[in-house]
Amino acid sequence: MLISNTQLPISPIIRQSSNTATETSEAAGFEAQLSSALAESLQKLGVGAGEVNITIRNPTATTRQIMVTYSVDGSDAPVPAEAQPATTLEPAPANAGLSNPFSGYIRHIEPVAATPTPSATPWSMYTGPKDTRDQIAEGGGKTTGSGAPLIVNNEKVTENQYGYTGPATLNPYFTTPSNPLRDGYVEGFRNWFADAMILGGLTGPIPANKMQYSTEEGAQEALRIVQQFAPEATVVQSVWQSGPFAVDKPVFEIELSGGRRLNAGGVLCGYYTQGYGVTVSSDETIRRSIQLA
Repeated sequence: MLISNTQLPISPIIRQSSNTATETSEAAGFEAQLSSALAESLQKLGVGAGEVNITIRNPTATTRQIMVTYSVDGSDAPVPAEAQPATTLEPAPANAGLSNPFSGYIRHIEPVAATPTPSATPWSMYTGPKDTRDQIAEGGGKTTGSGAPLIVNNEKVTENQYGYTGPATLNPYFTTPSNPLRDGYVEGFRNWFADAMILGGLTGPIPANKMQYSTEEGAQEALRIVQQFAPEATVVQSVWQSGPFAVDKPVFEIELSGGRRLNAGGVLCGYYTQGYGVTVSSDETIRRSIQLA
């Protein structure tokens, strides 16, 4: 029998799996209440006319199974004003043909793809997570005629999640967790060092530790770093020799007050983290080195 939208009582088609008169009589009152509640719910949802089938089964003496099925014919259902066709219709969801008013289906809307943000460090890309408190230092990726890093401090500190504002934050290779230390980040770092050879060996020249032999250009950068904490520092050089052994390149050092010295190559490696970048701890590394020299 059809359900209308005019608040009329519903008269469902009832199928009983039991043949006893007692069970049929007991079910009648319950079925009437169920029919009334179902009709009221469907009318509130604006569902059109259709046929409702209620099937009751009594598998055991204490168990009752009720199955409600219905079909909907929306031909007599009024169309709400807000549902009138718009100028441009959106594509129907995948299950638009389903008319179950009790369905919890929410139409999926494909998220808008985020527009890729160009990297501020094209010479050494990083695409990992970022913190809004961290900025990217400006001025990196530039080199001198020798291929060594061109270091010009920025005018403003690079903001970071630690709130640190020391000299390191002015360096163009200052890093943060949002722009972390990584191999190759300090463009041309190895060009601050010379390929020194130890002479006098029985088998010929032997390579010395390159990181301890900065070039003169590298020594000037080491001096600039140290003078941020010890303005009286200067650059000196010497040639190492012991017995038949000698090094073919001079050793550049940063001389402090009282004749104390720091190896220029060691200053560069410590401050720039072996070429991976400058951190909030770089300043403290140099301060401690000056104290312990």
